[in-house]
Amino acid sequence: MENQDNSIINNFEAIESEVEKKKENSLLNSVNPDPVEVTELIIEIGKNVVDFTSSIFDNIDINF
Repeated sequence: MENQDNSIINNFEAIESEVEKKKENSLLNSVNPDPVEVTELIIEIGKNVVDFTSSIFDNIDINF
């Protein structure tokens, strides 16, 4: 019985350790994002800014 208890405790500790590693990896990935993803995000933001400003300029009626 004691051997079974030790097995359960060891299994629990292994699972707990694995969960902690996954949390650390998740935190590291959120702090240090992939440079390609950051570049793609900046490009998309830039496209949205250009679309927004061009729509503003399209709606401005300039009379000289």
